[in-house]
Amino acid sequence: MKNNFQIEKAGMAFRAQRFGECQLSYEAALDKEYSLESWKGLGIAKLHRISDDQSMKEVLYCLNKAIELYPKSKKETAIELAKNCRFLLNKYSNMIIRLDEEIAAEKRRQSWAFFFAMFSFFMRSASTTSKWSNTFSLATAGGVGYGFSKFGSINSAEEARLIVSDLIIEIHHGCDRFVKDTNQEKLPEYKAVKELEQ
Repeated sequence: MKNNFQIEKAGMAFRAQRFGECQLSYEAALDKEYSLESWKGLGIAKLHRISDDQSMKEVLYCLNKAIELYPKSKKETAIELAKNCRFLLNKYSNMIIRLDEEIAAEKRRQSWAFFFAMFSFFMRSASTTSKWSNTFSLATAGGVGYGFSKFGSINSAEEARLIVSDLIIEIHHGCDRFVKDTNQEKLPEYKAVKELEQ
């Protein structure tokens, strides 16, 4: 295969969670020759960059291109999508839990700050919280390869929570659409994704 080097490079980058590099390698492979592995790999790499600068529309475009060129790959491609969606949905659900804890802690700090403000200006200024991190990737992403640059500056855990909730919805809808369009609803991997909706 002509694209072996780029595909192997993409695979190594994916395993190291360097999804931007992975995406570039699959794109380089596709510049030389279309293949199932390159289209499918590019779609999954874009899925892992959905919080950064990619969209579910781009993910589905790549996966649909894979099955358009290789119709017998519907099941395999749907399984790959469902497994990766499940991984991301678990990751983002854990972020929601951490953000809820941060929101509760922030509210407690604000309550105490208000209480102390009644008695002393000094206590109020000592109790105010610093501005929540403007860089969501530093504050909550926690995993190598995951950034939230497409959302710009985030000033509170509540804003971050809304963004992560929107990502969860976008991933669920995209996975549903692809699996239903390819008639793969009976896959156990898809059922595992559906269970995460509850």
